Amino acid sequence: MTGKLCIFSCHNFNREIIATISASGWDDVVTGSFVSRCGRPPITWDELRPLLPESCEQLVVVGSACLKGLCEPPPDFPRTRIVPLEQCFYLVTGRYTVDELISQGGYLITPGWLVDWRGQLHQLGFEPGLAQTSEFFREVAKELVLLDTGIEPESRQHLAELSESIELPARRYPVGLDYMQLFLNMLVQEWRTDKERRVSRVREQRHSGELADHVSAMDLLTRLATTLHESDSIAAIEEMFHMLFAPAALYYLRVEHEIPLHDQLIPDEMRTALCELRDDYALTPDGNGFMLRIGHGSELV
Repeated sequence: MTGKLCIFSCHNFNREIIATISASGWDDVVTGSFVSRCGRPPITWDELRPLLPESCEQLVVVGSACLKGLCEPPPDFPRTRIVPLEQCFYLVTGRYTVDELISQGGYLITPGWLVDWRGQLHQLGFEPGLAQTSEFFREVAKELVLLDTGIEPESRQHLAELSESIELPARRYPVGLDYMQLFLNMLVQEWRTDKERRVSRVREQRHSGELADHVSAMDLLTRLATTLHESDSIAAIEEMFHMLFAPAALYYLRVEHEIPLHDQLIPDEMRTALCELRDDYALTPDGNGFMLRIGHGSELV
């Protein structure tokens, strides 16, 4: 299964991330969302663990105050990257825009937050229509500002209902998904580049190992060609096979004038198989190894 990049955020921004991934055609990227409570208390690794898909190769967790409790990830997690933001709204539009709207007294919300605005108020400890709810919002903001990403067709209706409920003016500030796409594209490209770099590093290491094996094999073959005694040739052959295959056991059956010589301790089953070998090669009786017939032309040597 091909590994994927997993991008986690709180529930308030997950719809935008899903829409961005779909629009960008990133088949190797998936997303997950955790409960939105703005760091009261912060999210924990145990809460994120059930959200991890089996295909997750790298996890990216994006957020602000909600990430304060995340330190080193547990050893059973995939490679993990935490991306802390000063403001969660920097996910959907630029820092200057967000800071300016807040400085003007805007209480910023997103379509994902707005779709369940009654539940959001309840989580904050308020109930719709109560005087204390209206008083709180009038103390902290001059108006509601919807950073409209365009993913929720009923956002205008929800915004009007919320505005009426808490008696605070509201306006829509269209941002679309362009900024989020740029932000996520940076994360995706960094992951892909790092992945390619690691694959290339493994490939180079494998190539270096194979090259070293070839050099060693050629060196042994050169030594074989210059040996004058049978014992030296046998020792060189055994050394080459140990280098190439690291066998648990290696047996060499000497044959002279088509007659096997019993000058080496070889298990009976293996000796019988070697004596009966007529092809160039075959598997050992237990199927866990192989036998080779060393010859010159049709002559067994």
